[in-house]
Amino acid sequence: MSINPLSQPAEQTPGSMYAKAIRALVMFAVFGTPLILLFHWITPGALGIKTIFFNLVMLLVFALWVLECVHEGRVVLKRSPLDLPLAAFLLWNLLSVLWTQYQYASLNQFGKYATYSFLYLMVISHFRHPRHLTALVVTIFSSMLLTCAYGVMQFLGYDWFTWFPQDVRLLASLGNATFYAAHLLIMLPLAVNLYLLRRGSWRTFIWGAIVALMYFCLLATYTRAAWLAGLGMMLLNLALLARYTDWLKPPRRAATVSALVLIVALTGATVLVATTGHYKLGDRFASSFQMDMSNVQRKMVWSAALKIFQSHPLLGTGAGTYFHHVAGHLDPEFYNTGEAGWVDHAHNELLEQAADTGIVGVGLALWLVVTFVIVTLRLVRRAPVQTFRYMAAGLLAGGLAFLGQNMAGVSIRYTTGAVYFWLVLGMAGLLATWSEGKTSKLPEEELTALPPPKHATRVYLELALAIALAVVVFMAGHRIVNRLVSDVYLQWGMSGQNMERYGQARRDLLQAIRLNPYSLRAYAYLGALGVETGEYQAALESYLKLQKLHAEYPKLNRGLGETYLKLKRYPEAIAAYKRDAQLEHSPVSQINLAETYAAAGKMEEARRAANDAVRITEEGRPWLHITLPEVYLRRAAILAKLGLRDPVFEDVQRAKDLEPDSEKPYLAMGDIYRGWGRYREAVREYEAARDLKPQDAQAYVFLGLSYAEMKDYERAINHYHTALYINPTEAFTRLNLGLAYMHTGRTEEARATLAPVAQLGAHHPLGAQARAALDKLGPPS
Repeated sequence: MSINPLSQPAEQTPGSMYAKAIRALVMFAVFGTPLILLFHWITPGALGIKTIFFNLVMLLVFALWVLECVHEGRVVLKRSPLDLPLAAFLLWNLLSVLWTQYQYASLNQFGKYATYSFLYLMVISHFRHPRHLTALVVTIFSSMLLTCAYGVMQFLGYDWFTWFPQDVRLLASLGNATFYAAHLLIMLPLAVNLYLLRRGSWRTFIWGAIVALMYFCLLATYTRAAWLAGLGMMLLNLALLARYTDWLKPPRRAATVSALVLIVALTGATVLVATTGHYKLGDRFASSFQMDMSNVQRKMVWSAALKIFQSHPLLGTGAGTYFHHVAGHLDPEFYNTGEAGWVDHAHNELLEQAADTGIVGVGLALWLVVTFVIVTLRLVRRAPVQTFRYMAAGLLAGGLAFLGQNMAGVSIRYTTGAVYFWLVLGMAGLLATWSEGKTSKLPEEELTALPPPKHATRVYLELALAIALAVVVFMAGHRIVNRLVSDVYLQWGMSGQNMERYGQARRDLLQAIRLNPYSLRAYAYLGALGVETGEYQAALESYLKLQKLHAEYPKLNRGLGETYLKLKRYPEAIAAYKRDAQLEHSPVSQINLAETYAAAGKMEEARRAANDAVRITEEGRPWLHITLPEVYLRRAAILAKLGLRDPVFEDVQRAKDLEPDSEKPYLAMGDIYRGWGRYREAVREYEAARDLKPQDAQAYVFLGLSYAEMKDYERAINHYHTALYINPTEAFTRLNLGLAYMHTGRTEEARATLAPVAQLGAHHPLGAQARAALDKLGPPS
């Protein structure tokens, strides 16, 4: 690609080594951010590595910029028409720290905005010649070509990574189909316009191929919001070209041929995706206007954002805090409409800005967008070079399309989308500063200028500052890298917990928190680990710390309820489960509340909550996270404590009718009989469960418990042995086998069996029972 130079270029000098290094690093960040692949064994979250990569590069750019300012004896910073609204927007987001409930979240969001804004400023200030812009555009589309090549490989069924969640939609290296669609959408109009510039057959062919490939990948993301926004903005783009550029001016033949060739190529891409893709394009597009489940969920989160805004209309709740407040304003039915269990964005940037920063923040954001539109429209109409007009129209269409997609998504909230959006702002501002020239009312000089020091002083100052900056960069980089390392320990802790390596899992999770005290997931998993290992006080401490950081973290109240229940702090457990039931109108919440009431001896309340759980489940909503037979069985266990035998039998029979091949109703009925002291009937039910699923250890364990209750310890021992053969690490089975050995006088075997169980955590209930039994046995003879 070649960009025609102005008759009086903005900058003829090559610039200092710092300026060259800054340009190189900016292009490295722009090129590399979309391409950094995601290794899910390293970091949870779709953009962890990309965010850290971009932050580290921009940290180096900042250090070089400070050195450049000292070297030049002035603050190297060009002005553009976008500066004032940008500064006001940033300042308001920073001020929100003063009134937000979650300061760390607002500071984090401001830090993101500041980093992206710095990218914008570096583009304005350091890409001083049209050839620099040419290099930047080539860098952008080189990266785009690589992501598209990867996307085509995925479309053909070849991929060397396993992505989570596995999605049949294209995501290339972006980790998410919506992010990939935004990545393509924001630059597609610019690629189209560079194709339509008609700068020679070879260049026309290259840009046409790039456009077709990007369009193909955009279709294969099956992202409806991107399609709708792109269609509307492309029509605007072509209208601007027709009105204000030489696109349709003589010779018309060249314009007609290039347009027809492009239409044929895009039609072919559409047919290819429609005939060989994973979705029917027409149905997918039509679902944008239908009440499918994803649209229902979007309406709910939009409504929640609007409610938050109505509660805090002027100031908002603080930048970046939507996900902290949404649970209290979200329709509880949300959790019954799909598999989502976590809402971290509003699926609409305008509503999220309103909720976060109030009417003032929305106004400032709109001021920035409107200024961008005015600047680019002015360029399309008046730029002295046709290339700049084509580019301005593409930047305007791409920026607006990206913002349009963000009316139903959140690409702008994540690194990949944000980097390119602020890059578009920077390129628009850059073209504006060039096109205005000396006649512009905007100052062409830097914002401020320091008096140039003497040469020797400058050298010493640069050296001292370089040392200081090296320390700052090291410390800041260390904190950024700590986030990545924290995520590594978090993943190890989660894996260790799944593999029942509880000690190592706890150490890994604590290390994750030490490296990143705001790792919400680490606190949540540490709390769950404490419950699982019986260290309930440690679990409570972890959950309470999480509550301070995020009071409505998903399943936090459920975890608190379970922990309080294990600690037999029933009023607090009931309060936590009630809050959970309020936030999630879910049968899981209701049945947990019912069982807590039952444990507290409030049986009528337990019965009402259990009936609510059944009622919600019987309404037949999709993805309720719990099956109707399971709810029937858990209600039956509660009714059994009330002595209501006929309703108990009815619920168990309903579960058997719904799942005739499942062993679970028989296990549940066996537990109920055992609770009633009717052990022979319990044995009958457990044997039926065993016959249905002979490779499951549960039936054998419960048979052993039933025979032990009937003092038939030899049979109990035989069943425990079978259970341990199936699941050798089960501590509960080992404990009861050891107790059975004690009752038969086989003390040495009892000691050997109980010893591993006694090694469990100091607060583990099974470990405590095993240690008590060993104390009763006394020292070995």
